[in-house]
Amino acid sequence: MYRIVGWDRSSGRHGRLLPMWTLVLPTVLHGLLSYILGTLIQHLVLLKMKGRGIHTSPDTAPTSSDEEPPGPTDMVHTYYPELVANFLALFIPEVLLYPLETVLNQLYVQGTRTIIDDLDTGSGVVPLSTNYDGLLDCVRSIWRDEGVGGFYKGFGALLIQLLIHWLILKMTQFVYREMSRDFKGK
Repeated sequence: MYRIVGWDRSSGRHGRLLPMWTLVLPTVLHGLLSYILGTLIQHLVLLKMKGRGIHTSPDTAPTSSDEEPPGPTDMVHTYYPELVANFLALFIPEVLLYPLETVLNQLYVQGTRTIIDDLDTGSGVVPLSTNYDGLLDCVRSIWRDEGVGGFYKGFGALLIQLLIHWLILKMTQFVYREMSRDFKGK
């Protein structure tokens, strides 16, 4: 409620909590960019996989009236291209927009009395105290104080998450291949 109203004393005595109106535009921008990039990538990947013959289209179905189109016995060719396209539509925007997400996270937690692990000494916690005026001030401060690496804090965790997604995708491909072999009787 304090963020919506934008009261100066919204976070106790230090008043660093940014009002909601300063966070709406960057948040909407991040969401729209993620959606647009993801949709574009998904369509491009599906077109590419169709072009290589991995994903069949209705145009390749037999034209004779007494022939029936082949059934979807090969699950890898039927379902796997969609899974790959969805994975890449998730992966690429996450990687490309990670710096903007880092800035947004810094703005969201400002003034909320957040503590983080002390990674310098390995024990205890440190209060996170920032005083950004808005998006551009946050970008300038991170660039000045931490350099390019400051925009990629926590990027390793994202890579581990995406690696697990990729491994699940590969296991799914293996399962689809085995199920297709079973259906074909091989």
